[in-house]
Amino acid sequence: MSQTFSFKDHFGLVGRTPSSAPDPRVRPVPSEQPGFVSEKRLELQIVFTSEAAVKSALAAASRFARDLDARFTIVAAQVVPYPLPLEGNPAQSRLLGQTLGAIAAAQPVETAVQVYVCRDPWDALRSVLQRESTVVIGGLKRWWWPTREQRLASLLRRDGHRVMFLNVKAA
Repeated sequence: MSQTFSFKDHFGLVGRTPSSAPDPRVRPVPSEQPGFVSEKRLELQIVFTSEAAVKSALAAASRFARDLDARFTIVAAQVVPYPLPLEGNPAQSRLLGQTLGAIAAAQPVETAVQVYVCRDPWDALRSVLQRESTVVIGGLKRWWWPTREQRLASLLRRDGHRVMFLNVKAA
């Protein structure tokens, strides 16, 4: 009995689906930036941990992806405390979106921004990232005790994502 080998099926190039059903506790913030439509492009998800970290991550990723027709998406999780409704403070989310939009506009590579309001940033990222996403996280790296960013990178690796952690030196 012989089996047919399909490159596309074997390497997961067909039928990508989100890692889980949409989480009702996570809502996207409408973006003022126009959406981009693309087919079969290298897509990198840059996780926002701090302004300095996202700038460093974008600079490093731009060097790697300049000639690859890549598209970046900055993914930010805006935490709303439990006493407040998820609609909480739209001005704060808009300010984060505008700040990240200005950073994205300065990039030589097509860059979009997605801000999500949520209760738990780890759960939000896990629910919005597609399966086997290529994720870039910038943060301070410690060898004796992992930082919050290192723990997030480990969590996303365990979920099956391809994660590149960039050590951003403390200023």
